[in-house]
Amino acid sequence: MLGFSVTTVFDADALIGRCRGAFSAAVGTLGDAVMRDCERFVPYDTGNLCRSASRIPVTEEADLLGCAVVWSSPYASAVYYGDTRGIRYRTEHHVHARARWFEGAKASDAPAWTQTVHDTVRGQF
Repeated sequence: MLGFSVTTVFDADALIGRCRGAFSAAVGTLGDAVMRDCERFVPYDTGNLCRSASRIPVTEEADLLGCAVVWSSPYASAVYYGDTRGIRYRTEHHVHARARWFEGAKASDAPAWTQTVHDTVRGQF
């Protein structure tokens, strides 16, 4: 009679570390994609608003990874929310310029963002 035995060693800490690394890479890639894809919706006059964009990592809390894309010019909030100050969105430089530019980019690019995250995570394994 023939018999055999299989022993499997599962290193949960190593797997968690690899997952955390993959997710961290995906968060960075997603932040870069969001920043890049929002640019065509950001109103452009002198270019200061566009140049003020940056990706800021969010500190880990409760095992969450993330990043924030921030436009830090002093008037970014007023332009983003379209405050009632008579803001006119010029379209000479960015044809799709509008208030709430993230929503515009999300409406057109969300499927690509999802694919970017999937590809990044898969590429880490």
